[in-house]
Amino acid sequence: MLTRPQPDPFASAPPPRAPHFPTEIFPAFEPPLFLREPLPEDEPQREPADRDWLATGLVIFAAAILIALALSGGALVNAVRGGVL
Repeated sequence: MLTRPQPDPFASAPPPRAPHFPTEIFPAFEPPLFLREPLPEDEPQREPADRDWLATGLVIFAAAILIALALSGGALVNAVRGGVL
């Protein structure tokens, strides 16, 4: 028995809207970039704040430490076990 094709419920759904965060409740909160609505053409782009640069620097520094430890091949662990340090 043949059935009629059912309509795709996702094809007719409207695109999701970005959540709106009231500024009086979250005055210092900025949603992540993927949740922000696109800026109009005439509005200038936001410059990164100092805390953005600090967080980026800390992440790069932590990644460099982890890479250095991984490349050392356990030399630090062997030095501690051998009583060198």
